[in-house]
Amino acid sequence: MNLSVRSSPGLPCSRTPRPGPAATGASRLLVLLALVVAGHGVAWGDELPLYELGIGPAGISTPHYLGANQNHNLLGPIPYLVYRGEHLRIDRSGVKTFLVDEERFDLNISAGASLPVDSDDNRARRGMDDLDLLLEIGPTLRYTPWQSADGARQLRLDLPLRGAFSADGLDLDYQGLASSPGVTYFGALGEWRWAASYAALFGDRRYHGYVYDVEVADATAWRPAYRASAGYTASRVTLSATRHYRHWYLGGYLRYHSLHGAANDDSPLVRSQGNLSAGFLAIWFFKQSEARVSRHPEVGF
Repeated sequence: MNLSVRSSPGLPCSRTPRPGPAATGASRLLVLLALVVAGHGVAWGDELPLYELGIGPAGISTPHYLGANQNHNLLGPIPYLVYRGEHLRIDRSGVKTFLVDEERFDLNISAGASLPVDSDDNRARRGMDDLDLLLEIGPTLRYTPWQSADGARQLRLDLPLRGAFSADGLDLDYQGLASSPGVTYFGALGEWRWAASYAALFGDRRYHGYVYDVEVADATAWRPAYRASAGYTASRVTLSATRHYRHWYLGGYLRYHSLHGAANDDSPLVRSQGNLSAGFLAIWFFKQSEARVSRHPEVGF
């Protein structure tokens, strides 16, 4: 894998070739899975299979980027994998490897992804470089200050720090650092598990510049040149609900981002001060391990 650094923000850079329709379609299907499972996921207490393999329909509606007034709307079948290992977990909130896992706190390395944006499909970015698939990876410190005796209700604090990399094929360009400290409350309603969370998002200048910069070469009469700054990105509220049957898993989420007071809400690429996202999936598990393990509260960020 070739790891390279993008041209200095604020300076004109050469345009990269756009991927073909097949490559774009494949990448969007893969990230559809990543975004839907990262958008929700609540589970605890019971014993579940060590791993589960499944397939089923999933859908998501999410903005092209925070502050955009156009959405990705995707629907399709996806493969699904859950692995509940002691140190490595692949579940509804993403992929994590646990460095420390104690009763009240844990430290893990997790990863996430954002959909690419073809600038020809976005009115605010028309004529600009495309936004590539954005991968994020980094440590998350989590602390649980309170939980009920049966574990069905819980309050958790999260402090993540992730590095972002835009992916063009096998080439990765570093795009800065982001953090989203937040709090999540887990609850139960019959057999349904639910969670409500709030987080404040922050990014450095490079991270914001990847989305909100407008180079001089891309400036127009309606889109002036702009150089993004570091600081507050947005606030995020998420509601999710899930239910795990013997061979089925159902889940869905609603999420709202507010950009009011954001460091770059004056960028000409910000066309909306609020973004609503939603996603669902219905998975049929056709393969489950006989080995059973305890499960832990999870909710994606």
